[in-house]
Amino acid sequence: MKKELKRTKRATRRTIANRVSKILEGTSPTVAIEFVDAVIQAVTEILAERTTLELRQFGVFDFYKTKERPGRNPMHPEKVIMIPSRTVVKFIPSELLKRIIHNPKKKTLHEILGEREE
Repeated sequence: MKKELKRTKRATRRTIANRVSKILEGTSPTVAIEFVDAVIQAVTEILAERTTLELRQFGVFDFYKTKERPGRNPMHPEKVIMIPSRTVVKFIPSELLKRIIHNPKKKTLHEILGEREE
């Protein structure tokens, strides 16, 4: 049985824009949100073309095809329907991102990268 993760916070594109605004000092939140929207649009277009997207030190968005499988309606379990195969996007986090997630005390990329040099 999978262990449920406790979700305490939710980030939105505005959250990302506010962080970008702080990182790029002098950038207004309005410009930052336009930047975030442009990046999201570019990523969406690349994935719509079924192109694997690799972002170094972050992860890879890749595609795989699910197999056709039988399914049942819980209300009518005697009737079996076939669920068709389809293409699905899968995100594979980089080793660096995994280290950042599993070490919450070090929150910045520079702190994690500095740890690697030691």
